[in-house]
Amino acid sequence: MSEHNCMVCGSDKIKHFSLAGWNFFSCGECKITYLKAIPSDKQVNEFYQTNYKITSDYYIETEYRRIFRIPEQIYLIKEISTLKDKPAKLLDIGCDKGYFLDEARRYGYDVVGVEPSVAARQYCENLKIDCYAELSEIKEKQDIAVMWHSLEHHINPQKTLKEVNEKLNENGLIFIRVPDFQCIYRKIFGKKWIWFQPDRHYWHFSKDSISILLQNSGFDLIKVQSRKPNNRITKKMNNVSKLTFKKNFAFKQSLKKRFGRIYEDLTGIEVFAVGRKKS
Repeated sequence: MSEHNCMVCGSDKIKHFSLAGWNFFSCGECKITYLKAIPSDKQVNEFYQTNYKITSDYYIETEYRRIFRIPEQIYLIKEISTLKDKPAKLLDIGCDKGYFLDEARRYGYDVVGVEPSVAARQYCENLKIDCYAELSEIKEKQDIAVMWHSLEHHINPQKTLKEVNEKLNENGLIFIRVPDFQCIYRKIFGKKWIWFQPDRHYWHFSKDSISILLQNSGFDLIKVQSRKPNNRITKKMNNVSKLTFKKNFAFKQSLKKRFGRIYEDLTGIEVFAVGRKKS
């Protein structure tokens, strides 16, 4: 397939445009947008293999984030449990420091993660969570796979989703969250939108493109919606977590980070999609 055909739906209605010095292709059919020059496997791996010492401040910052994310994690567990309750095997691809896996195992799920970042895997190891560098290392079939804001980091999303499909048991489920590039805030703020991060986000999804990707990768679509992940409860939890760590560990955030948190609450819109492995 030539570069003038969409890499998701195959349409030839492809437009080229530039934004903030980055070059993109955009499909007029499925509304996918992706970098014209997607990095190689080697370049991506080198980025994530950077290792650094886990300091005391790093732990405090991480635990602050873990705690204020709990309301969102519980919402996601509820969404999963309505379709597949425990006992079940759950795989988190791009699990970062294991926030969600830690919460999911408290609810009875048998969890495992995949995370390319060396430092993040070390954090999972401290939590006694099994975490691997690559999806190919997962040998046991899973009942559920989740990808929370990680698919946009993969250089070939369709290839990744097909590999995930192979890791799932019959009727296995996949849950995906990605930034919604078609949301009103991205159109208003352009390059200043909170999740416009082309140095790390190679693909920019819409509800249509995620739907097509899932179906082309061996899944029946159950649900796809545009939603705001940060609600009033999340904001309250953020304040509680911040005050708790400030009181006990003199935790401080820069003005930039505090503003970024508010900005994400206001403008961060995601696509949430659920699929079931085809029989």
